[in-house]
Amino acid sequence: MQNSPDAQASGGKVRDIKSSEDASANWSNDAAQFRKKLSALESDLKDLTKISRSLAGDTLGILKSNAGEYYTQGVEKAKSLEQDLESRIKESPIKALLVAIGLGFLVGLILRRR
Repeated sequence: MQNSPDAQASGGKVRDIKSSEDASANWSNDAAQFRKKLSALESDLKDLTKISRSLAGDTLGILKSNAGEYYTQGVEKAKSLEQDLESRIKESPIKALLVAIGLGFLVGLILRRR
């Protein structure tokens, strides 16, 4: 028995409605999963932000501590070099004077060429 065109058309409409309902249900499920994953992502980003702030604070503290230590070491080294230079100048003042004149002459030549 052949289906009439009306019967075929109504069967097609039923299938279209059913597939439309299926698509709507799939969309709802997908949208719900998307919202759930987006919420999880938001939570993860908040956690990462907190961890990043903590790491930045810790790193800053370490850098401040190291900078203070390096500054102190630099000051001590400069004082040591100053004392060493003073003692060498006192040991042989003429040699120190000649070295200073020679350095001054070289610096003068370099600056004049520019």
